[in-house]
Amino acid sequence: MSNRGALRRLARSAPEPRQMERILDALRTDTDLSVAIVGAALLESTLERMVIHQLKVPDPKLIEQLFENRGALSDFSSKITIGVAFGVISEADGAHLHTIRHVRNAFAHSRVPLTFDTPEIEKEVKSLLKVLEDMKGVYDAMVRAAPPEWKLKEFDLNIPSRSAFRLIIQLLIIILNSHHQAAGGASLYEVDGISMSTK
Repeated sequence: MSNRGALRRLARSAPEPRQMERILDALRTDTDLSVAIVGAALLESTLERMVIHQLKVPDPKLIEQLFENRGALSDFSSKITIGVAFGVISEADGAHLHTIRHVRNAFAHSRVPLTFDTPEIEKEVKSLLKVLEDMKGVYDAMVRAAPPEWKLKEFDLNIPSRSAFRLIIQLLIIILNSHHQAAGGASLYEVDGISMSTK
């Protein structure tokens, strides 16, 4: 195997649950560039694993042809489109993933420095707040049911774009993991027997 082939496989490797925890934790202090690119990569990896699980012929050679180099599913956009077309993810989740992909692409390909305060980036992130709004009812119920010592705060969507983007990445990973489990797949991210899902 050439070193380039090894690099491609390394880039496509999915994080183990403990690695996922460390990566998500690191995104709290990483640069905006890292948050955009790594956050999107985590979602792309999650979606790829979901699509592979649904393959009728999960042959390693076929998977390599589909997902590596210039394969039909080698880019995030193609994975999203196929995921929606085959019912692996919902249209709404597909739309959210496309928005995240666009934000990632802006950060990755911009020739000028971008931040989550850049107006165009901030506008895209605000469009993703629908994910958080959809979770508001669940969160509010959790606040009402939680013991006082948990000190949960009221749901507030007035948060900086960077924090919203990170939170949306984490919520979408949980949502996608739940969809995957509902389709008969094992939890993609489980730590100490606790699954990252809404089940």
